[in-house]
Amino acid sequence: MPTHISPQARSLMDQFPRIEPELLYAIAWHTFDPLELYKLDEHYRPASGTPPPAELCDSLCASTRVATREFITRYYPSFSALVGPLSTYFRILLALASTTPSAPTQYLAQLVALSEEHHWSIILPYHMTFHRARMEEMARGDYSGWEKIDVELLVQLIEEREWEREQRRSPSSSCPGSR
Repeated sequence: MPTHISPQARSLMDQFPRIEPELLYAIAWHTFDPLELYKLDEHYRPASGTPPPAELCDSLCASTRVATREFITRYYPSFSALVGPLSTYFRILLALASTTPSAPTQYLAQLVALSEEHHWSIILPYHMTFHRARMEEMARGDYSGWEKIDVELLVQLIEEREWEREQRRSPSSSCPGSR
């Protein structure tokens, strides 16, 4: 965190007093890891000793591997567990924006629709991977990536889940993509 705090940053800290300044800074610079959304949850209080999930102590990669999927599904067991911290994230982004982009609102609506169509074990890793992909775009001031569903990613996750189910039924199945 820089030693000098700009008026905009001070205003942001006033608007979100329960959010750690380091988190606001990471969101402003688009370096905030989506796996740390739990820190934006109103029930998370670092000062009170609320521990982060043990799995976060490990270095998790951005892939959609089973270990990562199991972690995020345990910590965010439902859409309602994710929507609060994700909404806070978007409110912070909108407070930083010089204009009010509609992309975050569109994305939340699309995520709701996807959560009604697909199993949560697909939607949650979809969001984490999709969110990471938007970070570089947002650093350039481009929020339009939030407007479109990444159908290719969604299909990949569905295929991976089907492969995992098949693996549980028949351990001799081949890997996804090698069909």
